Amino acid sequence: MSSVMARAGVLAAIMGMLAGPVMARKEKDRNAGDLWEHLESNDWPVLYKNKKGAVEQVRLLGRFDLQYGNLDSDRGDDDKFEIRRLRVGTRVKFLDDWRVKVVADMVAGSDVTYDALNSAYIGYYPSKHLKFKLGKQTPHFGQEWSTPSTDLRVIERALLVQQVRPRRATGLTVTGDWEDWEYELGVFSGDRDREFGSGDAGVFVAAGIGYDFTDVIDGWKDFDWRLDYLYNDGHPANNGVMPYSHAFSTSLKLRKKRFRMGVEAIYADGIEGRADAWGFLVTPSWELVDDKLDLVLRYHYAKSDGWDGLRLRSRYETLAPNLTDRGRGDEYQSLYLGLKYHLVEDRLTFSTGAEWSEMRDRFGDGGDLDGISLQSVLRFDF
Repeated sequence: MSSVMARAGVLAAIMGMLAGPVMARKEKDRNAGDLWEHLESNDWPVLYKNKKGAVEQVRLLGRFDLQYGNLDSDRGDDDKFEIRRLRVGTRVKFLDDWRVKVVADMVAGSDVTYDALNSAYIGYYPSKHLKFKLGKQTPHFGQEWSTPSTDLRVIERALLVQQVRPRRATGLTVTGDWEDWEYELGVFSGDRDREFGSGDAGVFVAAGIGYDFTDVIDGWKDFDWRLDYLYNDGHPANNGVMPYSHAFSTSLKLRKKRFRMGVEAIYADGIEGRADAWGFLVTPSWELVDDKLDLVLRYHYAKSDGWDGLRLRSRYETLAPNLTDRGRGDEYQSLYLGLKYHLVEDRLTFSTGAEWSEMRDRFGDGGDLDGISLQSVLRFDF
């Protein structure tokens, strides 16, 4: 564990270096002031704006995540430093109610090169209560998966969330709300492709309904409930979703003063020999410094009804060099504790934390693990 403590010291030093300039902003450093003001503004990525024109706005989009993880486990140790996400794109607003969004995933090596189409869709928003999107997009399922990573307080999504979630796919979605209700329905092509896909690999359906109890239950700033459903038609070439015929997620999102909490339960019905799986996660957080610093805790438990129905996450559990059977087991739990520091709102953040995880493998073919991973990420999004 000495290496873990050493890494913790390094990460704390990094966080201190990042935090210092931000806390000093109240002193109005003349050299850095203009930069921070630009980053806080929503207008600096806008390339073109004309409210009276047919094309009303052209906005630059970008994403850069610099991430590090170190694993110390009973199956060996390793670490990884990477540019986790690098994206560039644009969003165009035109003819009042229409939107086009195109974002590409890039790979940074000796050169920056194109990797895949992250999203590309046209949207029609006839009112603030009704939206249509057609094209490649992210299907929503469950609370943690549907929350953009820039808004997440944890660094990595939970094991069962990653195992059940749908992939980005080409489809049509309809979202809307009525009074305290909200709804969403999407039909997607089942083939996962770097661009749009061929459309001949079956379909999957993602649907959700939610209700805002805030006006009913006193004392809460947010009290939202949601139920999500995912259907896979079972086509053998359908790789847009994992081999589960039906999956369900029910969740609560709570907020009172400085306290926030997400609660989610997931069940997935396996096909093609995949065991059924279920689990839950509880993620409380506290705002230690207004709009600046969050303390985050998450407990996650997952179970499968058959052998090897769960698989360890690629970050950072499968870094263990002595794992066999690709890190598969049947019972899993993890506990995450970390901090998220908002240098510029949710646009520029730094998160660091430690996560203990344990996989149990009743079959005994080497998928079990007991370890701690230290994680840090610097995220810049505009």
